[in-house]
Amino acid sequence: MKHRRILERLHSWWLAPKPSWWPWLKRLLALFLVGGSVYYIWRRLAVDVGRLDWQSLELRWGSLGISLGLTTLCVALGGWVWKLILASLGHPLGWKESFFIHTAANLTKYLPGYGWQLLGKAYLTQRRGIPARVAAMGIALEFSSLLLTAFLVGGGIAPPNVRWPLLGELSLWGRLALLSSALLALILIPVGIHRWGEGKQRPLRDIVVPFWGAVLLMAFAWVLFGLAFGYLLRALGPLPKYGWSVAVYALSLSFII
Repeated sequence: MKHRRILERLHSWWLAPKPSWWPWLKRLLALFLVGGSVYYIWRRLAVDVGRLDWQSLELRWGSLGISLGLTTLCVALGGWVWKLILASLGHPLGWKESFFIHTAANLTKYLPGYGWQLLGKAYLTQRRGIPARVAAMGIALEFSSLLLTAFLVGGGIAPPNVRWPLLGELSLWGRLALLSSALLALILIPVGIHRWGEGKQRPLRDIVVPFWGAVLLMAFAWVLFGLAFGYLLRALGPLPKYGWSVAVYALSLSFII
């Protein structure tokens, strides 16, 4: 009860009229966060670029073009994924609308902080007549599925002796246990949707089919995205042994981090 009263007070405070200085405080806070993020990223990039041996780089334009093409294809697949995610929640949108929402929201991803893309996608989806609760659930569903599929693809393709973030080098059984847990979570997600709100009135098959269509597209896109990263590396120099699998592993697991 105590926690509920605290939440009610916060909710009342949030809806109450704010003083005239409140909007300016929010703008200053946003500028500080974005400016600080830009400064941090620029400092990191400046250090890394300074370490490059520019004379050893041999740019391969063909590999660079393939990398750009695969990356563009992955962005397009993301629009299809969003269409299937909303369909699994019983609120389908057309292909063009889903593609526009995904690509427009992706533009904001290149501002510091991944949250801009999530907020933008929820906002643009609501403007197409989708209820706010469905847009929010769709964002949570897509993001959690992206994390799980990234883990499955990156962990499944990683070379045997790779060191995992925070976990170090895993045995075969340890890796299989982690990958099985991620797969089980994906299998249980449609059941959770079926028990949530409007899902109770719909057959489980109508949820499972579009959801797993989205999951398979995500897994395919992670492989393509990793290969795009591999071609980008190949455009700058030769790839070592296990280079392609390391590229897929590094790209997908860096998203989780």
